[in-house]
Amino acid sequence: MDNIPFLANEALFPRPKLAEQHEKYFDLSAHYELVRLSDLEFDHFIEKSAKNAYDLMLKAAKGEIEKRAPISAIRQPERLQRYLIVDGNTTAAVALYSNWKTIPVQIP
Repeated sequence: MDNIPFLANEALFPRPKLAEQHEKYFDLSAHYELVRLSDLEFDHFIEKSAKNAYDLMLKAAKGEIEKRAPISAIRQPERLQRYLIVDGNTTAAVALYSNWKTIPVQIP
């Protein structure tokens, strides 16, 4: 998506990268798959939500709030090994910003 590079601009989004330690941010008690971020397609992205998503992930890592469920995505049958994000677009964008390789995903 064209607007996700906003996160790559340190001046617009001056935040430290989050460590790729999924258990710090996500409740991993339900079934999930680890999916490469490069295999995800974003449905939408709202710039102003990025700071909120980042702050929520940081609070979850510190134990200040409950961890979120893994993001949700559906398989793209016409594109092998590609997934369309249904819920968690901004969370995935923060992971992308933080240079994560994978993210926990619930796939129906």
